[in-house]
This record gives sequence, C-alpha cells and structure tokens, in this order.
Amino acid sequence: MNFARDNQSNRVVSATDAKRRRDYLCPVCDYPVLLRQGTYRAAHFAHVVRAARPECDLYHPSQGLSDWHLLPTTGGEAGSATPPLLLSITVESAPLRPSRPAQWMLNITVPRAETSKGSIVIECGNGNHRRIEMAKLALAAQTYAVDPDTRSYYASWTSREVPAGYSASVSERLPAPRPDRFAVFSATKDRYKPVVASLRWGRDYYFIWRQGLAAEIPEDLLVAELATAGSWHCALVALPEYGAPETERWLIEHTGLALSGPSSQWGVIFPPPLGTTASGDLVLPDARPLVLSFASNDEADRTVQLISTNRLKTLDLPVPRHTSKIIAVPDAKAEERTGSIRFGEHVSQGLNWTTKNHTWTDAVIVQLLDPATGAVTAFQLHLPASHDALLEARNGRLSLVSFATPGFLKPVIRDRALTEITWTERQMPSTNGAEWLGALIVDREKDIWIDCGAYGSWIAEGQQTEHKRPSILTRDGRRKLEWLFLVNGVHTLAGRRLSKAQDHEMVTGLERLRLKPEMAGHARRMLQSIGRRR
Repeated sequence: MNFARDNQSNRVVSATDAKRRRDYLCPVCDYPVLLRQGTYRAAHFAHVVRAARPECDLYHPSQGLSDWHLLPTTGGEAGSATPPLLLSITVESAPLRPSRPAQWMLNITVPRAETSKGSIVIECGNGNHRRIEMAKLALAAQTYAVDPDTRSYYASWTSREVPAGYSASVSERLPAPRPDRFAVFSATKDRYKPVVASLRWGRDYYFIWRQGLAAEIPEDLLVAELATAGSWHCALVALPEYGAPETERWLIEHTGLALSGPSSQWGVIFPPPLGTTASGDLVLPDARPLVLSFASNDEADRTVQLISTNRLKTLDLPVPRHTSKIIAVPDAKAEERTGSIRFGEHVSQGLNWTTKNHTWTDAVIVQLLDPATGAVTAFQLHLPASHDALLEARNGRLSLVSFATPGFLKPVIRDRALTEITWTERQMPSTNGAEWLGALIVDREKDIWIDCGAYGSWIAEGQQTEHKRPSILTRDGRRKLEWLFLVNGVHTLAGRRLSKAQDHEMVTGLERLRLKPEMAGHARRMLQSIGRRR
C-alpha cells in the first residue's frame, strides 16, 4: 500500500514521505503496518506478519511473508460444514465533514476455506463479479461490497481444485434485500454488521430500504438517517425496552421478523449520555466517574467485556444470572476513554472506561408503601421501575417510607415554581428526611428533581408546566442550537430527537457538551444571549 496513517499525528502520509522509527496503521483495518524503503523496491507499507486482518481490502499475502503455503492444499471435506455466504453492512464511523451524513455499504462475506488451491467467482449483482483465489480464503473469511439492486449473490464458477462441499456451500444463492420491506442489520461495534434473523426489544439496528417503499419508520424509533446509496436508504433505529402494541405490529409487518423481550440489559447511569451518533456511538460528557449498570435475565452467568478501541486492553466483569450490578469505573487516560461494551450478543459503542481496579457499590434504595395492601416495596433509584413508582407516589397512590443512600453520598434535592426557569437547591435533612422528601414529592405545584449523581436521579414536572414556563430560545436561536448539536455528532437529547427536545434540555445539553475547538465560540455566544456562561 502507498499510504498509511501516522499513529502519533493521526495524519495519512505517503510511503515516499514517511520516516522510519515511527508507528503507522493501515487506513482501512487500523492494524500495524511496516514501512519498507530500499534500493531495489519502491517505498511502500506492508501489514505486520500475523497481526493483519485478512479481510482487509489492502491486505495482500505473499508466500515469503505469510504462512498460507503451510495450509493443506487438498482435502477440507473432513472438517466441519462450511458456513454459507453472509450478508452485512459497513457504516462510516466518523464522516470527514460532520454536516454530511455517514456513508454505508452492503457486503457479503465469503467463508474461510480449508484448502489453498483453486479459485472461485462470486456474483456481486448487476453483472459485477469478483474472482477470489483460495489462497486468500485459506487465511480467513473475506468480505466484499455488493450491489443491493439484484436478486441474489452466489458463486457462479469454482475451479476443479475447490472441494465439493465448499463449492456447494458458496454456490447456494443468498437472497438480496427485498424492495418491498425493510432489511435489518445488527448495530454492533464490529466493522461488518450482519443481517439479523429476529428482533429484540432494547436493541439498536440498522434498517435499509429501497426508495419508493410506502412504509415509513416511526419517528419515536428513528435515531439518525445515513447517506443515500443509489436508490437505497439506511437509518439507525433504537427499539425501546418494551414497545407499544402498534409499534410491535409495525415492526413485524414491515420487516417480517419475530420480536422478543431483552435477555440482558445494560445502561450508563453517569454521566447521562448526551445523545447518539449516526454510527450508534453514545456521546458522553467529560465527567467522572463512569458508572454502568448491568442486569441479566439469562439462565446462566454472563461476562461483561470492556474493550478499548485499539483492542489492547480488555476488562472482564462477571454478572451472575438473574441479578443486576452497578460498576464504578475510575478515570482513564485520554487515549483509553473510547471503547465498547460487549454483553453477550449485544455490543454498544463510544463509552469512556479504563482497566483500573473497579469497585462494586451500593445503590440508592427507595421504599414505598401501598396503603391499599400494606405492602412495602424497595426500588433502586437508577432503575426505570423506581421512576414509575415515584410517579405513583406523586399522584398519591403510594407513600414514601425511606430513602437510603450510601454513607458517602449526599443527595441534592431541587425544586422550582411553574413560572421559574432556574432550580432552587435544597439539602435533605438528617432527621425525618423521608417525611420531608415525601411532602415535597406530592407537591404538584412545583417541579422536583432528586439528584444522586452517579446513583440515579428522578425529575417530575408540575401540572401544566409546559404551558406556564416561558420559552428560553427564539426560533432562530433554536435552529442554530440544533445545527451545533448535529455538527458535534449529537442526534438525540433526553431520549428524543432534537426537533422534539425542550428548550431547557437543549441549553443543559449545550453546557455539558464536549465541543470541537472551532465550535467553542458559537456555543459561548449562544449561551451569552440567554444569560448563561460556559
């Protein structure tokens, strides 16, 4: 390859301009490459032996630099059955221009072969085909871009050296996305996001569909739309933990896939995410510590993996079956703050974490009494069930019995009148705290905010709040603020699209947002116009 990315400056340099004794990465797979400059060969970069990803489009093995020639050249029938062709998509992780939608591409993966002799031809749609040498497939499965405007993908020709079992597997036709319904792909951290056979509540997916499809994605599910690829569209969709019946009917009708409940759940307790990017990354403010919650509904124990972006560090955390856990992760170096969480099959992106020693902590426990039955139920403040229960207490159907916090935690209670914008901060009294808080909760003439930081919070609005609270932003100011969020990769706020977010949520999100340096001036002027400081 003629170009590589400098690991220190993050710039793409040519092999003729590159310097020795510097670390370079492949611009496609992000794995290490070596600079080769000699007297008899032109300057170029090459993947490090046994550290490259064979499916990388820029990886070209040679007999002198790899061990593909040590693989068997015959046989392959005695092993396990060859998997079929697999459909997937790739999504651009970071657009070159933030204002431009992320690009995407449809791919097929050709399975790994057990022999290194021979070749096959794969039909990629609309007359396009690709000849693949078995020597490359013997290293690992290979993935190639395909055209969605076709009926199927398959191997139209295999040489006689290819084993019969492998030939039959790749010759089986893989259906292309149907133009009359949505095709659904998993929103994983992996580069290749495979097509799914069923849907689960609480998961994120990519939907692709052909232009002219009559159905539209419900607005409460849509997170971000990606760029258009020819006559095909793609969007990131987030399914709620449990959806309404009409949402379930829509998904089943227009995707043809079955729906099931979440087998395992996780979430960020602190800092509150600012939103979601088009590639599925969670955008978090620069706050400490990172506190995560995991709940397993499986019949077996699970393991949570925190994986750094460069995959050099991994932290494994056990989560026993039918339990929920909270983990507090200490501060990390700047280069360690981006990574992914892998919880069983579910993968998410863009979380800040470190591999330092972690600490299990106690939750904030809220106990509520049901006067009708006399039963007392305990809730953890960071879980959604506690929010519903506190709302019942606010409506007078439950009574607050106790509000227990870890000894080091000082909860902050805030309230405000319906006509006010700013909150009044109050400290919970050391004696009769639950009685005092219970009286404040049932006062529906005020907004109330119970803030326990990393251990959960709850906000309830008073009656007719939205009608009495004055508007903070002008129409032009709101339009500029939406533009500022989009440029910085934020597409949702407080679980809603930017167009549906309230004014105070927009302002609060701007105060916490980590802006690009060139955008700091825009944010400062925006906040100054409404009497705030950044």
